[in-house]
Amino acid sequence: MWGKLWDLGNYWHIEVSTLSNEEGDKEMASDERILVTVFLRHDQSKPLDEIMAHTKKTGFYRDFPPEGCELVSWVVAMSFGFIIQLLVQPDALRNLNRFMEQKAWGAFRYEVYPSYDFKPIAEKFKKEHA
Repeated sequence: MWGKLWDLGNYWHIEVSTLSNEEGDKEMASDERILVTVFLRHDQSKPLDEIMAHTKKTGFYRDFPPEGCELVSWVVAMSFGFIIQLLVQPDALRNLNRFMEQKAWGAFRYEVYPSYDFKPIAEKFKKEHA
């Protein structure tokens, strides 16, 4: 997958198209889900207890990930926030958007990027460029 993201403050827009790569296409064809990387930046204008109260009130942690999304990884980047990767069914992309609007806003600023695993491609390039 290849995509473009336009960051519109608290709104985001994703444009996704396919990347032509013989090996990558074969691997991606077996799974119709989109790999999405989500950056959740802590709202540093609020103390942590206020952020936690907001996420508890909205059910953010209780209900994450939203329907149609599978959690791949969730890491903390200190003084930044969270970096989360999800596999998302194409028809569930709106679910992810609505989830963030309803449950993350007020605690986090977020960015979303369509992603793909570049490791097999990089390994191929390493061999070809040796």
